[in-house]
Amino acid sequence: MVTWDSQHPGAGMYGDFYQTYAYTKNKEGILSFDRIISGDDNLSGFEGGRDCKSYANPDGSDDCYVNYKYKTAADVKKYLKQKYH
Repeated sequence: MVTWDSQHPGAGMYGDFYQTYAYTKNKEGILSFDRIISGDDNLSGFEGGRDCKSYANPDGSDDCYVNYKYKTAADVKKYLKQKYH
């Protein structure tokens, strides 16, 4: 899981982006990129204020906070077990 900070208050954006990458191990123990899980749209997202009202964005929203559901390893594991097992 990778997170990166995004602070653009003039554009009405502040928060964190999340992206989860998955790898699987074959019988020989070699890791390979898992395109299906890594490409799952639910495993990437944003948490924070997006399109918030600001000086540069006067038409933005006052209620602009967005929650991302899978911020921890435990959240991701639970999701993977429900969807892929």
